[in-house]
Amino acid sequence: IVEARKALELEPDFWPSYYILRRAYSEKGMHQEAIDAARRLTELDPTAGKTTMIMAYVAAGQRDQALAIAPGLDKDYPFAALVGMAYLALGDKDTALQILETAYKVHQPTLPWVRVRGFGWDAMFGDPRLQDLVRRMNLPSAGGK
Repeated sequence: IVEARKALELEPDFWPSYYILRRAYSEKGMHQEAIDAARRLTELDPTAGKTTMIMAYVAAGQRDQALAIAPGLDKDYPFAALVGMAYLALGDKDTALQILETAYKVHQPTLPWVRVRGFGWDAMFGDPRLQDLVRRMNLPSAGGK
């Protein structure tokens, strides 16, 4: 939180800092702060902001608000893993994996992050479909094993 805030002092519109703040606030149970960070991110990057807002609402136990945002997500967003994480947070593993498959077909450069612990996909590490995708990317198995 401290480092993300420092980054925002240097560059107030650096959207990744708001993403980091949302995650950190949610993990600490600071749900209103997480939602506020996601709102600011939405102003800077609407798709990243919506995905982040969904995850903030889910973490806060406000599933209805999260579901209201989901239909507006851009499934062709260049950072597809974020969109997939939003669907995963909503419990829709099939849609999350469909988004990853599409990202794989168009060679989205951020896709390898799905195999790293702590980036939102941990709940899927045991799923053979994710493991198959990681194998096809010629990367070590998801979860760092």
